[in-house]
Amino acid sequence: MINICLKFYNVGYNHYDQVKIIILDKCNNKIFEGKTYNGLINVRLKCYQTYKIICYYCNKTICTSIYPNPNYINYFFNFNTQNNIITLLLKDKNYENLLIEKGKLILWQK
Repeated sequence: MINICLKFYNVGYNHYDQVKIIILDKCNNKIFEGKTYNGLINVRLKCYQTYKIICYYCNKTICTSIYPNPNYINYFFNFNTQNNIITLLLKDKNYENLLIEKGKLILWQK
């Protein structure tokens, strides 16, 4: 079990309201139910297990999944409904100064 921090962006009133969050395990057992404080919740979850996160705000429901890894304690969720263009700088893990200039990166696919 690890303690992790979940940060939710672009949800609630002025994007920082208390938002109701429910976390379910793979058998749909309720692991956590509560509200965010400034978009944050801290929760204790088992590693290497998939959890379903249900977010209720402004009469909307958004579902996503998380697979906690002990190497990461902070997870960020951006529920922005607008399409944005972003630029990424990719580097090789083993060679700090080696940039990755070609290839295909799929960030989101419907």
